[in-house]
Amino acid sequence: MIILDLTERNHVEKGTAMFASQVTMESLRVTLSSILELTNDLLAKGARYVLTGKLNQDPLERFFGITRSFGGDEDHPTILSFSHIYRLLSLYTPVKASIAGNVQEEPTLILATVQETMKQGKKQQLATYEKLRETISAKISEVCLPGISSASHSGPTPLPDHGYALPAVQECVVYYLCGYIVHSFLKHVNCAACISSIQSTNTKFPASLLTLAREFRNGSLKHPSTELYTMLKRVEEKLSLVLGENHLCADMFWDALDVIKDCDVPSVGCSVHKDILTSEIVHSYVVLRMHFFTRDVCKKLSASGRVSSTKKKAKLL
Repeated sequence: MIILDLTERNHVEKGTAMFASQVTMESLRVTLSSILELTNDLLAKGARYVLTGKLNQDPLERFFGITRSFGGDEDHPTILSFSHIYRLLSLYTPVKASIAGNVQEEPTLILATVQETMKQGKKQQLATYEKLRETISAKISEVCLPGISSASHSGPTPLPDHGYALPAVQECVVYYLCGYIVHSFLKHVNCAACISSIQSTNTKFPASLLTLAREFRNGSLKHPSTELYTMLKRVEEKLSLVLGENHLCADMFWDALDVIKDCDVPSVGCSVHKDILTSEIVHSYVVLRMHFFTRDVCKKLSASGRVSSTKKKAKLL
């Protein structure tokens, strides 16, 4: 305190420069005054000695510096970030150990690590996924193979010469979804015979009204073949029976596969790949159809929830 008084007096009287700024001098004066008052109070209450190493604000500034540097680029953390960093620093162990010590080093034994647990869980999840995929493939094969044996020799279904009657909306939607299936399968199907059996260049099919209407330029959307459209149209007729019941349950996908089990579907693809290609197309269409169905159900439920909440609010008014 005497040094601070002399420094400030010489600065005022003689114009000498202080060893610190005015703000630092005032902060140092407050710190020293607080330490003196706290020390006198502790000694008056029976304390034999006072350790003054932690009585200044250096440890606090050091803690804030560590907290700000821990955030990386975010050197001005918010209150929420600061609380998270404080908890992390309280739980984490030092990354770098001391160079030397007065005790013998002991190995750190870890019963289990997070990485091993996550690897084990990932293996179990992959095994469950593969088992489920095999079950679905076997189920789809049971659905498709009877229809293939009875309809594969009938040849392609001829196209109508003229479409005098307007097609139903469902037929146009199924045709549009068939085009999407063709677009997705063209990315990984390399067999020319399989491609020609699922894709068509004929745009005069009556059910192609929706596809032609949604084209932003001529030929931008894919058109399915007659065999593919006929197959998925029959599958859609069976799926509509299940999805139209509005009986939501966890086994709806399996119920849909059971319903289309007796569906007589024609095969698509060459003689080598027709079994695999037909099964994959039916699987993709069922998954796509279930996706749109669940999305529509969620929209209806959310809309009904908003209506009920609005009615409750209206009753309170």
